[in-house]
Amino acid sequence: MTRVLVKGITSGVGATTIAANLTYALNASGRTTAVVDLDPRNILGMWFGQNEADPNGWVYAELTQQSWMLGGYVSPQGVRFFPFGDLFQLPSDIERLPWSNLIESLLQRVLPAMLTALSREYEFVVLSFPAMFNAKLLSKIKAFADTVLTVIHCDPVSFSLLRRPSNQAELADSFVVANQCSVFHQIQQDLLLLNQGAFAQRFISTKIHFDIAVQEALTSMTSVVEYSPNAQASHDFRALATWLVANASKQTQSS
Repeated sequence: MTRVLVKGITSGVGATTIAANLTYALNASGRTTAVVDLDPRNILGMWFGQNEADPNGWVYAELTQQSWMLGGYVSPQGVRFFPFGDLFQLPSDIERLPWSNLIESLLQRVLPAMLTALSREYEFVVLSFPAMFNAKLLSKIKAFADTVLTVIHCDPVSFSLLRRPSNQAELADSFVVANQCSVFHQIQQDLLLLNQGAFAQRFISTKIHFDIAVQEALTSMTSVVEYSPNAQASHDFRALATWLVANASKQTQSS
């Protein structure tokens, strides 16, 4: 099994969107794939048809003395997903830990067994991780991953963060995915070329273009790959899935 950690270089760059649609694309290519939400904002389930009023998820299940397995679902398209759960709807008698403490506790108690169990059923497991947590927690999460994808926007802020010395250690063992790119904005093309040259070994050549079909798909609570197979973003996500499969094969051969 290949475990893929998807995180944003900062909040709001679309890491959850990448994680969800990549999961769909991998499944569509014939690779059995599940996705696990590590984000307390509990956004991932929207992409898979989870009712907004449903508080359940793998963390919610654990905190209500149930198995994490009961926090998993299968989307109408047959994709297995594990939402985080809406902890604001926990019963009042359950202690609410700070997010970082909660995640750290679950990492030690639940995630290793969860990934071991999923490895018996799936070729890929995608982990959707928020940018809100500190570097220490990120380092612990990365220990579970075979491949790390860092999502950026095609904008000056993301490229500035990419070049900061404080981020270099974090980026050394991850691959960069550019999201929301437009062929109509020359400044984006210039920034991409400049940074692809600077990070040649870590920059994935496949980029995700801005495509309104992605928003339309989310409105329909599914992926763009399912909603609009011929959309540009659908082609992009399928290409990213192909890259990921090839990279996993390389890792297997070199290990």
